[in-house]
Amino acid sequence: MNKVIDLCLSKFKQSLHEVSPSECVKKALHITSTNHLHIRNNVYELHENVHIVAFGKAALSMVVGAEEQLGRHVIRGIASVPVGTRFI
Repeated sequence: MNKVIDLCLSKFKQSLHEVSPSECVKKALHITSTNHLHIRNNVYELHENVHIVAFGKAALSMVVGAEEQLGRHVIRGIASVPVGTRFI
């Protein structure tokens, strides 16, 4: 029975991770080998020219996802989160 509980708990944690704001942002940003950023039907040329603006309860997590995906292309950013917001 413990194996079943452990498996269920593991899958639950994995599911939470997959729908986290950080992961959702990373999945939404598709970068090609030619440094083009694809977001839905829009394409942007990347050359260290990205500014990030975020606000709200999920802003911190979303910024982390964007930075992980965009890397060196992020040159500046600002995020406003409610007082007491914790990053998970």
